[in-house]
Amino acid sequence: MGIKMLTRPAQPKTKFLYFMTALFKRVFALGFAMAEKYYIDTSIWRDYYEDRSDGIRPLGEFAFRFFSYCIESESIILYSNLVLEELGTAYSGDEIKKIMGIVSDLLEKVENPSEQQNSDAKRLKRKSRA
Repeated sequence: MGIKMLTRPAQPKTKFLYFMTALFKRVFALGFAMAEKYYIDTSIWRDYYEDRSDGIRPLGEFAFRFFSYCIESESIILYSNLVLEELGTAYSGDEIKKIMGIVSDLLEKVENPSEQQNSDAKRLKRKSRA
């Protein structure tokens, strides 16, 4: 069971829709036998809470559906101090608790990545684009 990172990719709209469709197909094809872990990026939390849209895609709805799936499948939602800090630039502590309240029973705090982990991630990202 690996950790999945859910972020909104900076890709053309059609690729993003393909990504979301593939994600939901994969998630629902897995069934509910094994809880998965997902690290949720700050933008996903904000998409959900602000019910954001980019004019074409209902990003808030995508986030809501994903969180609904996590609740049903009892998946683990990972977050870190970095996410809390980033949310703290726009929201109060009470608002952050409200934002994360939809999945409060599923939350698990993780440490911020080390410099080595960051450089490994950047290296893998460059490699995957080649």
